Amino acid sequence: MRLRLLSAVWCACALVACSMPVKHAVLPLASPLPIATGDYPALGHAADFSWISGRIERNLSCTYVRFGPPTGAPWGGRILIVAPPGSGDPFAPGDNVVLKGSITRLAFGTCGAPAYLVSGIEEH
Repeated sequence: MRLRLLSAVWCACALVACSMPVKHAVLPLASPLPIATGDYPALGHAADFSWISGRIERNLSCTYVRFGPPTGAPWGGRILIVAPPGSGDPFAPGDNVVLKGSITRLAFGTCGAPAYLVSGIEEH
């Protein structure tokens, strides 16, 4: 008798728990990047690297921009990018972007050096 009562209570609790509405977390949408205005190539950079246009690549916890071919371009056509403070990580792999900023020879974590310190980001 006790086993039946315990079983009935358990089933009632399970029924109540399953019939309760489920609240899903709502994640904020990322704000879109501004669109690049200007005549930038798909892959390239200014002579002084004041801007770089290319495609975002990820490698574990590091984010890079591919701005040229693996051979013949500085740093194998790819450089580590460091987002502006407070912007989070606005980069998604495969995004085509135009970055404005400057190069630093300082290493950032295990990602290596040089790095491109981003002051502006635009979608390309």
